[in-house]
Amino acid sequence: MLVELEKTLRHRLSLDSIAQSTLGVEKTSEGLQAIRWFREGKMLEIAEYCCFDVKITRLVHEYGAAHKHLHYTNKYGKKLTVAVAW
Repeated sequence: MLVELEKTLRHRLSLDSIAQSTLGVEKTSEGLQAIRWFREGKMLEIAEYCCFDVKITRLVHEYGAAHKHLHYTNKYGKKLTVAVAW
């Protein structure tokens, strides 16, 4: 999904940017935090993070499929829309 958006926009978007602008939800953490949790043996935190990440990805995909577009915020803070074809 993110690869297809990058092809269309010619730059990379984060899942968090899309989820915040499209659905009003944020990821619970970031990938680097998951690495720290792993090193600390905090497997439950990693599992929760991954499950929520997958849920957000699914919701974003479903929104795009239903509405044929997604929203994102550019580096200047402006909310923009991009058409999707899935």
